Amino acid sequence: VECIGTNGAGVYRPGTLNGGPDENWCCNGMLHDGGPGRDKPTLSTRTVSAAGSTWTTNGRADSVGVLVIDITGSPAQLALISSFCCFQMFSDGKVTHLKISYLGGSSPSDDPPPGPNAANWATAVDWREVGRGEFDNGTSVTTTDVWEVEPLTCRFLKVEARNDFRYGNVSYIEVRCLKATGVIVKPGQTEALRMHQLFGTTPQVVSRLWERHLTRALSTLPFEFALGDHARNVGTGL
Repeated sequence: VECIGTNGAGVYRPGTLNGGPDENWCCNGMLHDGGPGRDKPTLSTRTVSAAGSTWTTNGRADSVGVLVIDITGSPAQLALISSFCCFQMFSDGKVTHLKISYLGGSSPSDDPPPGPNAANWATAVDWREVGRGEFDNGTSVTTTDVWEVEPLTCRFLKVEARNDFRYGNVSYIEVRCLKATGVIVKPGQTEALRMHQLFGTTPQVVSRLWERHLTRALSTLPFEFALGDHARNVGTGL
């Protein structure tokens, strides 16, 4: 939706919100994944190691790159999310801290999306440190940075990223991939918003149900429940 930099950060490739999955350093680069990693929460698979969202730091360790994301696109839908995971790029920049906010709601809307400075963003994941990650020198990166949240429903996310230079690569803030674990709620499927009550109020309960593959028990409910490897990566393939 929108990509900006604050505290001195600059957007490296302005105008690339619709960049392709294998393009280098595009604004929307963190939203893509593919191959074996597509539905795996701790694995990212990409053919181009420099593909990911990128901002310049201008030498400031407190600079912040900001990306506002429409998770579901048009027609308007909602996502129900219970966790996020972040992957390092292995190019010429890093991310050391990440914050994720969301615009909550009980129904999707085709209204204009919120700007980065809108007053009604709520915090899903406050500033968290991001680990080094592991790169296989080929196409795969693994992470241990998986952050569970109280299940939330939203259409829009705001991601804020920093690089405090602890891993070197001081010139750029770069995020290879951001994944969200959850389900997409299609228009008219308001029953899906009862998942909080049906599944309990903690991510652990949701995860436990997924691990038991209770898809048949859910077949009477109007959900898109494409789990893959116990997860639906709503942050990619948008």
